Amino acid sequence: MREIFDGTTRAAGATFTLEFDRTHPLTVNDSALADRFEPVLARVAGRANVRRVPPVTTAEDFSYFAQQVPGFYIAIGGVPAGRSSGGHHTPTFYVDDQLVPHAMRIMTALVLEGLGMGSRPSAAGR
Repeated sequence: MREIFDGTTRAAGATFTLEFDRTHPLTVNDSALADRFEPVLARVAGRANVRRVPPVTTAEDFSYFAQQVPGFYIAIGGVPAGRSSGGHHTPTFYVDDQLVPHAMRIMTALVLEGLGMGSRPSAAGR
């Protein structure tokens, strides 16, 4: 990045300063929680809809909580096939409101599992 910025700004007769904001820690799932909750997600959302993604350098406010207690961060897809969405917190962000009840079933099942009550909602209840 420094080389690109240097060449671009020099060509325009300008200079640059590159600083990295390292105030947010990375968002990292607790492995034990991921192992515990993955079967719940598979049962409620359907095995084909659950996948572990490779690590990405995501920073999120949630990471502060996960520094205090084990954390489990999930992404629930809300953009149907054939539709697109801009990034979060942008005017072009889109999520299908019809998916809200499904997301509520997922979160309810995770809470019940976390409380040791076992999860009741299933993919069949959609």
